[in-house]
Amino acid sequence: MYVDDCLIFAKEDSVIDSLIKKLSQDFLLQDEGYVNTFLGVQISKDSTTKTKTFTQPHLIQQILSDVGISSDSNGKETPVDTILHNDPDGPEQMETWNYRSVIRKLNYLANNTRLPTKDMGLMLHPKMNLSLNMHADTDFVGRWHKEYSDLRNNILSCTGYIISFCGCPDTWCSKLQSELALSTTESKYIALLAATRDLLPLR
Repeated sequence: MYVDDCLIFAKEDSVIDSLIKKLSQDFLLQDEGYVNTFLGVQISKDSTTKTKTFTQPHLIQQILSDVGISSDSNGKETPVDTILHNDPDGPEQMETWNYRSVIRKLNYLANNTRLPTKDMGLMLHPKMNLSLNMHADTDFVGRWHKEYSDLRNNILSCTGYIISFCGCPDTWCSKLQSELALSTTESKYIALLAATRDLLPLR
């Protein structure tokens, strides 16, 4: 549920119909039927495999347009490194787009369907066993480059983890570590601690 929009899932349609009927006695509801989009997220389902796929192609295209990455007549997009790159000796970059707005859109994208390409998204294929699994890894000082060794962000490792329930992704994260790891092992411990902080409340 998000403000006044909600989704109802059940194994049988009759369960959903019964719940809507009960709620309608106290609330003014509008039944939109089977869901195809929800808050900008496109939802498609495969009745054979029982898989649901969540994508946000329109939001991704909107973000690309906001920052000036566009496609030519052949569908070839502007290389990102011509827009986003380190140039400490160059003139101050003056963006023509709203930084806060783009960051908000990127956060919404990352928290709903991860950071996919326009044609890929989050796939949910629930399994019957009620298992909670966590996978964590790290990229030890993966951004380091001798030309930018004085920049703190370039000597930080990156944490990545995903927590799944019934085989479906529930919580995920990919971000720079706040601590400076001095070895691969240390960076992995930091990643495991960050992931466990999300895992324990879910348990």
